[in-house]
Amino acid sequence: MTEEELKHLNHLVRQSKLSRESYLRMIINGLVPRASPSEEFFERCSCLEISRMISIKYQSTILAFKNIRKTLNYYKTKSTRL
Repeated sequence: MTEEELKHLNHLVRQSKLSRESYLRMIINGLVPRASPSEEFFERCSCLEISRMISIKYQSTILAFKNIRKTLNYYKTKSTRL
C-alpha cells in the first residue's frame, strides 16, 4: 500500500468513525462503510423528535378537552330534563 493509499484509507476510516480493523472487516465481508452522519444531523433528529412529541401531546390535550366538553354538554342536557 502506498503512502497516498494509506492516507486515503485513514481518511475514510475517520469519516466512518469505525476502527481501521472494523472498516477493513466490513470491506472483506462485501459491505461498503459510509461516512458517519454529522453531529448536526443527530441534533436535528433530536429536535424533530421533540417537536413530534409536543405535537402528539398537543393533539391529545385537544382531544381531552373535546371529550370534557361532550361530557359537560351531556350532563347539562340531562339536568335540564329533570
